[in-house]
Amino acid sequence: MDKKKDDGLGLFVRAKPGCMVRRFGTNQQIGVVANGKGSITFDTETIHAISSTELAQHRREYDNAIHLEKALDVCAREDWEKQRAAKREAAQEAAKEAANAEKSSDKPTAQEPGKDG
Repeated sequence: MDKKKDDGLGLFVRAKPGCMVRRFGTNQQIGVVANGKGSITFDTETIHAISSTELAQHRREYDNAIHLEKALDVCAREDWEKQRAAKREAAQEAAKEAANAEKSSDKPTAQEPGKDG
């Protein structure tokens, strides 16, 4: 028997190519990443979790973005969980690599023969 997790999340979505959808009730956009230099890139890979409260308050807007505008794809919770786990794993790996790089830069280098230090 599969029970739905009660973690306060109600919907999982990802933007379709070329689409930008406001995260309703916020100043954020789903499907766009601003680089801080006045330009944006479209992000159609990231799955966004929408809380049950946010969904209840903005159900009509999300339904329109999904069904009428066809700007969002609905995703499965399992896909969102896999993506989060992969991102967490990548961040841990990057931290390990950074720590290893720092350790190797801390090691003293051997002097060239014939030179006094």
